Amino acid sequence: MRILHLRLKNLNSLVGEWNIDFTHPDFESNGIFAIIGPTGAGKSTLLDAICLALYGKTPRLDKISKSSNEVMARQTGECFAEVTFETARGKYRCFWAQQRSHKKAGGELQSAKREIVDANTNEILESHLSRVETKIEEITGMDFQRFTRSMLLAQGGFDAFLKASPSERAPILEQITGTEIYSKISIGVFERTKSEAKKLENLERDFNSIELLSSEDEKSKMLEYEEKCQVSISLSAKYQSLGECKKWRIEVDRIAQELKAIDLKWNAFIAEEKLSQPDMEKLEHALKALNFEGDYRDLCHLKKQQDDDLKNHAGALLEKNALENALNEKMIACETAVKKYDESLNAQHQEFEVIKRVRELDNDQNIERKRTDGLLKRLSEEETTALSHKKSIEDSLKRTEKLRSHQKIIQTYFEEYICDESLVEKYSSIKENLDRFSEKKKLIEVKHSEYVFALEALQSNENQIKNNLCSYANAKASIEKKRELLKALSDDYEVICEKKDSLEWDEERKVIELQVTLFDLIKTAFEDFNKCELSQKNIRESIQHFQEKLKVFQRKEVDVQQQVEGLNKKSDELFRQQAIQRSIHSLEVERTRLCENQPCPLCGSLEHPFIHENMAEILSSNEIQLNQVNLEKKDVQIAFQDLAKKSSECETELRSLFKKQQEEATLAVQLNEKKEALFLRLNVIAENFQTIIDVDQHRNAAIEDFKIFEAKYKIYLEKGKNKNAAQKSYDKELLNYSKLEQQHRELAEVLSKSQSHFQYLKQDLDLRKNEYSELENYLLETLREFGFFTLGAVDPKQIKDDLFQRLTKWKKQEHAKRAVDEDIQKENVMQAELSGVQQHLEIALNVLKDEIKLSEERSAALLSKRLCIYGSKNPDREEELFKDRVESSRAILEEHKNEYIRLQHRVESLNTKIEELLKAIQERNQILQNKEQKFVSEISTIGFLDLESFKKASLMPEERVCLEKRKNLLEKQKEELLAEKKVAEKRSSELNQIPKTEKGLSVLEEEILQVTQELDNTKNRALILNLQLAENEKKKERAKVVHDKIVLQGKETEIWKGLCALIGAADGKKFRDFAQKMTLEMMIAQANRQLVKMSDRYLLRQSQNFPLELDVVDNYQAGEERSVKNLSGGEGFIVSLSLALGLSQMSSSKVRVDSLFLDEGFGTLDERALEMALDTLSELHQEGKVIGLISHVNVLKERISTQIKVQPISGGRSRIEGPGCSHV
Repeated sequence: MRILHLRLKNLNSLVGEWNIDFTHPDFESNGIFAIIGPTGAGKSTLLDAICLALYGKTPRLDKISKSSNEVMARQTGECFAEVTFETARGKYRCFWAQQRSHKKAGGELQSAKREIVDANTNEILESHLSRVETKIEEITGMDFQRFTRSMLLAQGGFDAFLKASPSERAPILEQITGTEIYSKISIGVFERTKSEAKKLENLERDFNSIELLSSEDEKSKMLEYEEKCQVSISLSAKYQSLGECKKWRIEVDRIAQELKAIDLKWNAFIAEEKLSQPDMEKLEHALKALNFEGDYRDLCHLKKQQDDDLKNHAGALLEKNALENALNEKMIACETAVKKYDESLNAQHQEFEVIKRVRELDNDQNIERKRTDGLLKRLSEEETTALSHKKSIEDSLKRTEKLRSHQKIIQTYFEEYICDESLVEKYSSIKENLDRFSEKKKLIEVKHSEYVFALEALQSNENQIKNNLCSYANAKASIEKKRELLKALSDDYEVICEKKDSLEWDEERKVIELQVTLFDLIKTAFEDFNKCELSQKNIRESIQHFQEKLKVFQRKEVDVQQQVEGLNKKSDELFRQQAIQRSIHSLEVERTRLCENQPCPLCGSLEHPFIHENMAEILSSNEIQLNQVNLEKKDVQIAFQDLAKKSSECETELRSLFKKQQEEATLAVQLNEKKEALFLRLNVIAENFQTIIDVDQHRNAAIEDFKIFEAKYKIYLEKGKNKNAAQKSYDKELLNYSKLEQQHRELAEVLSKSQSHFQYLKQDLDLRKNEYSELENYLLETLREFGFFTLGAVDPKQIKDDLFQRLTKWKKQEHAKRAVDEDIQKENVMQAELSGVQQHLEIALNVLKDEIKLSEERSAALLSKRLCIYGSKNPDREEELFKDRVESSRAILEEHKNEYIRLQHRVESLNTKIEELLKAIQERNQILQNKEQKFVSEISTIGFLDLESFKKASLMPEERVCLEKRKNLLEKQKEELLAEKKVAEKRSSELNQIPKTEKGLSVLEEEILQVTQELDNTKNRALILNLQLAENEKKKERAKVVHDKIVLQGKETEIWKGLCALIGAADGKKFRDFAQKMTLEMMIAQANRQLVKMSDRYLLRQSQNFPLELDVVDNYQAGEERSVKNLSGGEGFIVSLSLALGLSQMSSSKVRVDSLFLDEGFGTLDERALEMALDTLSELHQEGKVIGLISHVNVLKERISTQIKVQPISGGRSRIEGPGCSHV
């Protein structure tokens, strides 16, 4: 990996945008260059920029986020870093940037932006903030830690690897060289070995738990099973024969019961048919009348037409008289309306002339008023503007006074806190040193905690060994006790088992449970059968009750029907009389013209009896009688409908009861069959169970047997559980004993390592404390200027926050002073401008007031003239009133004219209607008489004496259809009963032709029960034997499979045990330590190649006692070995530099490091050592590497010609000069 180009902006003291091109010929030709400049100038900022672009953080600042960015230059709103680098895979460009809101110095920090781009194609490879670093690691093969260890050795971290403890050095080696895979392999081998051993142990336990039958037991069980199979076949044949005989006997008895049930149904049908006889006769008469229903409807329709015409004729005469009177009144109203309309037209014309003149005056006045309002509005606006300017001048004066007060306060602050001005340049350096001080303090606390923890661990390990020895002895004694307990429980379990296995116990339990269940079902069947008999009895009583109730309703229906017929006759007679009398009354006017002994023009009669009678009184009397008859008729009809409804409900209920009676009879037969089937399944004699009490007794006895068995079964399960628990406890204790033995060996090894580790931590802690004390003294000297005289009781973070607040406050006050000066100048300019505007406004106000006064005088003169002519009246409203009056009178006139014309047309229409109705009545009267005589003669031929008997026989369609359905239902029931009886008699005859047995059902059931018991016992025994033999075969197969698995697993386990003995460990330490030891040896070899070039005195070597410790061989002291911790500062730098160069040669991802940056450390070398170090670094140029050195040592400046100079300028800022450097 080679760094090609660096671009940065606004980082620390490097304000603005800077470019450094590392491909410049000067860098390429010399291979080594120096970055020089005074302390704090910004040399290390260049390395920070490289780290920011690649990893988004720096060696000095671990994290830069939205809440904190201490690398951005002060008084700037954005910063960025961009680096272009090259690897074997290609050329890439990484970019990091962060800005404040709107890129203003005081704005809020925004989230950082990062991206990596292919420099050749400009394709963005990744831009997501959290995934860019992963992509960079994938391309370069280095994360941030590895980059700062092998390619960029930052200030303060140059000798980190050399001074690291073994516990810190191990993860560094692992991360740098990628040896973490060896830890995973070691742990994986250990876990796999443990898993394989566990599998083998489980297989052996499974094999030992398989119990097989002996060959003698297996042979005897096989012979017994074959014998039981033969017996079962013969018993099955006998059981089948007896079953067929029982079925025949049950079928014969069932047919007999079915014939009895059919006889009961036939008797119920005869009773229902007898009850329905009156309705059937009624239906027969109705069907006869149905043939003449059409002629009767025509006759009734003709009568209704005649009655309607008589009523319409009388009504038309009355309406005609009323219309003639209304016509005369409407004529007078029309004449009056014409007169009023003419008067309203004349008044309207006179008023319109006055209104026209008034409107002209109102228009002139409105124009003048609007002009006045406009002037007043302008006056108000001008006055408001003048007041606003006056107030603005006053406000400006007040603001100026406040600004001058604020200016004095700021000046006082500058005089009081003049020392804080130096924080602008020194704060960054102080902050870095305080951070180092905090880190060293925390590191000492961590080291002290490790020291205390190691001491406690050492004591704990010693106690654990003592406790382990005690637990080892206790475990051995516990194993003996649990072995004796297991033997006692096993013997007790064999006694309880009664030589029966779990399958036989379960089978016996299921048989007893089945008996209890069957007894429960038999009890339920008995209860249902008793309920069915009780229901049949209740149904018979209900049938008898509803039959009596139906007879009562039918008698009442006959009486009510007779009342309805009498009222119908009376109503028809009264209606006919009323129609005749209305017709006579309608000719009242014509009757007044009749004279004695003169013929009537309508009928020709010489006698006129109605001339002297009052027809209105006669009509009123007939009307009252007809209404009374109709009311009576309505009440009787309601009573008849109520009786018909109740009668229908009784018939419906009877049919429902007959149906329910049949269903209950069927249910009783089914329940009886269910009981027989349950008795057969239970293998008991039905005659022993006559009542439900007998069932309860047998059921209770079965439950007692079940309880006794359950108690024995519970003891059997409990003993088996105790035995299994004791076996598990014994196995667990045995495993624990083995673990304790292994644990003792491991604890002894851990104790030895803990003692060595404790001594090392004690030496490391003392060294850290010395470094901490030196840094504390340097900080106290720097901070005295700012009022801090001790660091012991003050938190460094608090000091940083205090100094940062003072620095921030100083900057804010500077900014505030500039802002106040600018605001005072702006206020003075504003006051001068406002004063000039105010004078012009006062002159304009006086001119407007004069114009307003003149306009108001003209408006008052116009108003006075208008009031003299028309007063305060509204001309528009007055005009509308006169228009409404004219329109109203015109509408009234039109309404009277239209009504008069309508009445004339109505009178003419009534005259025509009266003549037509009179002619139709005379013609229809003769036709009606002829048709009625003809209809009576026709119905007499089918048995009806007159029209009344025909009406009585006729029924409503709904009632007739209901009776027809009832008749069809009775006929269908009769056919079905006869068919059922025929089928049952035929089946009975067929069964009795070929009798299968003479035995009764009870004898057959007893024989079947005996055979069933023998067959069940035989089958159960055969089943048990078959299951035992099948289970034994399965166990044989399983034992063979398990044995084969044990052989294979044993081989696999031995392989893994051998591998685990070599590299396996629970924490991965065995193989990891081996790999890291080899890695360290390789790194020491690389470092020694560089070390011999710089010094012939020392060689690096691994410690013999601690593999990850480093020692040096001092050739000047006869090859004496000593720790690297005893090296001086210069010696330590030389050794650290050789390690750094060695690390840069190694890479687990095979990445070539072609750029190397070293920050500080050369000041500890003497002139000769420095020359050798530089010579060694220069030789790396031959390998294609470019090395950058950061230092302020003068010799280094003279020795290296290619230099990048970082020069401070005013205001805490710096500039960059040198080959390839430019400012944008």
